[in-house]
This record gives sequence, structure tokens and C-alpha cells, in this order.
Amino acid sequence: MSTYCFFIKSDEVVALEMTESQAATELLNAGYQKQFEEIDANTKELALARFADIRGEELKSTYAFAGESTFSGLITSFLSR
Repeated sequence: MSTYCFFIKSDEVVALEMTESQAATELLNAGYQKQFEEIDANTKELALARFADIRGEELKSTYAFAGESTFSGLITSFLSR
């Protein structure tokens, strides 16, 4: 099992094994941003799938939090009238 790190540029996500330092440097020079997530997986495809799951959960949490606070604000303002 290998540990993978991730780089993002626009909508493109690249997974690299942690041992691929030269490729990581090339991606950084090409404008990719290194992400803080590191995932242990058997293949690069499995690592990318897990990364997508993690990011999907982050988006759901963000939207749920924003939706809840917006809803609460609307209810509060409606009830205070």
C-alpha cells in the first residue's frame, strides 16, 4: 500500500505517490496547488476515489452549514416582525 498526495489546478486533480518528489516539484512549477490530504491506498485510482469522497463530504458539510444558518436567519427575521 502506498501513500498518495494530491495536486489541484482548476478542475484537474493529480495523485502522486509520496516518493515522487521530482514530479511533485514539476506540478508545483506548473501552477498546481498541493492539498493537505494524504491517503493510503493500493492504487492511484482508489486514492483518487477516496479523495473525491472526502471533498464531496466537505462540500456537503459547507452547504449544510450555510443552508442552516440562512434558514435560521430567515425564520428569526420573519418571527421578529
